[in-house]
Amino acid sequence: MRSKVSIPLQNLFNNESMDLFGFYYKYDDEYYFVTLNHNLPIQDHIILNEKKIPIFKNCVWNEIVVTKIKPKNNKKFVFYQGGKKQILENKRYYFGENKEFMKYEGESFLEINMIPNNPKNLYYKFKCKSFDPDIGESGTPILDDQDNIIGIFSKYDIKRKIAYVIPYLYIEKSITKQNKIFSIDYEISKIKKIYRYKVINSKIYYQPLNKYILLSTYFLLEGRIKKQIIVEKDNCVIKKLNYKTIINDSCNNNIVKKDTKNHILITSGLLLLLKYLDNYKLLREIMSNNRFEYEHNEKKYLFIQ
Repeated sequence: MRSKVSIPLQNLFNNESMDLFGFYYKYDDEYYFVTLNHNLPIQDHIILNEKKIPIFKNCVWNEIVVTKIKPKNNKKFVFYQGGKKQILENKRYYFGENKEFMKYEGESFLEINMIPNNPKNLYYKFKCKSFDPDIGESGTPILDDQDNIIGIFSKYDIKRKIAYVIPYLYIEKSITKQNKIFSIDYEISKIKKIYRYKVINSKIYYQPLNKYILLSTYFLLEGRIKKQIIVEKDNCVIKKLNYKTIINDSCNNNIVKKDTKNHILITSGLLLLLKYLDNYKLLREIMSNNRFEYEHNEKKYLFIQ
């Protein structure tokens, strides 16, 4: 049901990679391999079965990575289009090779790259007592009792024993929609209705998930270039709005080198990479200074805002 995969990270000082899981998925007669980037700066390929596979979509608006690849051997381990988009609270769900039990606990909305004020994505929360942090489960498909995929294991809170799962719908959206971060150029607090659905406490009912979701989440899932939405404002005035794309350093997953190879722009991707590599000393210095000079292996690097 799942396969091990290694993803090379963009090189800062040394060659590093991230090891996790992924799975095969068929959508509209195309085969894909789906895994995660954890918002880290990754290279343009993954290593699967000791082979280098080019990345088809490295999503900037969520954590999903998609490659186009057809499994050579056993196709019974391929998930097919038609996974469960809606989750039922009283149903049993499982993960891992031994089908470990998980209990649905609700949902959370987490910022892109975990940076405050960024748009938020929806994650399911599951109580999960049998998680082994030495193995990890990132990229593992979450299944119902009929082996339908309902999401992807992303993060785990060890203290609370809560797993955070990316909903299945995100897989389809990652394959089909434009790989951009979408919002609208309008004050969200003034929106009272989108199409026929009312906005309540900055949330709107979203039929594909059968849930109320944040407006910023709705824009991420539904936004497209040249697409308009019809909203109703405070004074019941109907207005057509265009989607806009968000481009800034707090949503940038890449390592950006400017001018020379040793001048490095401070982006959220860089900060997350330093955290992943446990380089907290450099991370603290960069976050405390707009410009910081750092020496590594007799080379000098300048980190700049």
